[in-house]
Amino acid sequence: MNVRLSIAGLVVALMLAWVPSSFGRWFDAERGQWLSRDQAGYVNGPNLYEYVGGQPIVMQDPTGLVAMACSGAYHEDPPHKLQAFNPCVQCCKQICALTTDVGHTACCDGAVVSCICDHNIPSEFPGVPSSTFDSKFANCIGAHEVQHQDQFSSCPAEGILMEPNNLAINGYCRHLDIYKSDLTCINAIDCSTDSAGKPVSKAVQDACEARKLEQKRATERAIATLEIKCHGGSGMDPAPWPPTPASESDRDKLH
Repeated sequence: MNVRLSIAGLVVALMLAWVPSSFGRWFDAERGQWLSRDQAGYVNGPNLYEYVGGQPIVMQDPTGLVAMACSGAYHEDPPHKLQAFNPCVQCCKQICALTTDVGHTACCDGAVVSCICDHNIPSEFPGVPSSTFDSKFANCIGAHEVQHQDQFSSCPAEGILMEPNNLAINGYCRHLDIYKSDLTCINAIDCSTDSAGKPVSKAVQDACEARKLEQKRATERAIATLEIKCHGGSGMDPAPWPPTPASESDRDKLH
């Protein structure tokens, strides 16, 4: 009996492993609803087959067990093409189309979404596959953007809101903390291996180190500027972000 149950359990596990976009339930993508009942019962309402409470733009349920909002940072052009159907990625495509920044956090149809705008990241390694190091630097961009999420106090139910609306924490001192975190992230990048952990040639490593040094210096310049702005008076945020730079070069340092 135990052997039969073990075999049956293995068969079920193998079947569930092939269920598209879910580990716990079958999903009908055309109808936008589950084909099996919610295992937790009526905890989320009377409809046991409803997908993420009818809010697929701002919520997702990759396991069939719990609905969740967009969390972390999402690539505009994800490395795994199946991720392109993720509603949070779809939001990032809209958000990144409205900016030239390498990353941006904004409201999208009721949710705060942090994005890595891949098409705005210039390729700095001629002859080297972009995936070799881009993911490492992109991780720092994503970590930076996630820290901007609490600068949105609320989001409209529909559409895109690009600028933060929680000005209480949207000042120089707040950005100083974020840029200090950026510096820690950049310093931690290992240029001796690619994104898969495999060793790289000296030429490729040198190219990575050069980019790392450039990013480090730019971040240190931004930190120096923000230190003055943040602590120039009482130590409190003296004005909302962004400031009005005196020149284009100053604007580049602060972005």
